[in-house]
Amino acid sequence: MLNSTPAMKRFLRHPILLAFAAWLSVLFMAAGAFSQEAVSTKQPSLDSVRLDFHAELRETAKPLTELQDQYADRLSELQKKVGEAGDLDAALEVKTELESFRSTLTPEPKVSVELRQSQKIYRDTLSRRRGEFQRNVKPVLSGYRGQLAELEGRLTSDGSLEEAVKVRDERARIEGLLATDLARAEVDLGVLDESNDPAKEFPKNQYYRMTYSNDKLGSEKGYKIICRFVKLPLNDFAGDKLKITFAANNAKDCETSNEVFVLNEATGDELAKVKGVRRGEEKQLILAIPPVASLELAIVVRGEDALHLKPFSNGVPDVYLSIEK
Repeated sequence: MLNSTPAMKRFLRHPILLAFAAWLSVLFMAAGAFSQEAVSTKQPSLDSVRLDFHAELRETAKPLTELQDQYADRLSELQKKVGEAGDLDAALEVKTELESFRSTLTPEPKVSVELRQSQKIYRDTLSRRRGEFQRNVKPVLSGYRGQLAELEGRLTSDGSLEEAVKVRDERARIEGLLATDLARAEVDLGVLDESNDPAKEFPKNQYYRMTYSNDKLGSEKGYKIICRFVKLPLNDFAGDKLKITFAANNAKDCETSNEVFVLNEATGDELAKVKGVRRGEEKQLILAIPPVASLELAIVVRGEDALHLKPFSNGVPDVYLSIEK
């Protein structure tokens, strides 16, 4: 510690020293303010905004998804019961309902009275809960649209035009849902998968059914091929590996020598990648996550050339999810 001598006191009161100390103080305060401002002005990305939206959407849709899970459990119990009783016709009816009730409207059972009663209770309850969901999801969609509009404007101002275009596309999708009566919003959002879109056909296998695609068959200029899948409720569901299968179109300029990535569209996580896909070639890739009830995937090519996938129907790529042991 410095001695507080008269000479030292005069030194500490020197005008030049005092001015230097004041300048340092202002400098440190400015640096601190700049650092605080940098933290406080950090803006969300499309991925983070979408992730928050999906979390809120899942919470809003919980009464619907819980009802489907409960009905699937009830059907599994009923299938075991009629099977143990040796009633083949009833067992087949229950099996058909269990395999199909999420993806199509099944006919009224002719044999199993218990199934007929369970089916009526499920459909009546589903109708009520869908009405509640359609009312509750509108403010969720409106809030998400507002966040997207704000993010789009900021990205445009910052010169991040490619990202701004992606945000605009997402905002247009949400505005399209809000422009309807929301009677099919749960299907379009991937919450429920009760009936086919009459304008499209979607790939389906014994494990998963595609419920949405963004009408893109090519991954070029930063575009993503986005597909949403919902797991079908089969009682022989088993395995711990999730596999994606897709093929390049056979036409010219549909192949790429660059890396092709499969991403979790909600989180941006990389789930698989492959170096190059030749035209007409099929690829099967194991994803870096276990089987899940629903999943939205993006297929992306990094580089100048583009990958164009084989179509399943107009605007829908021939992409499948399956499960392996």
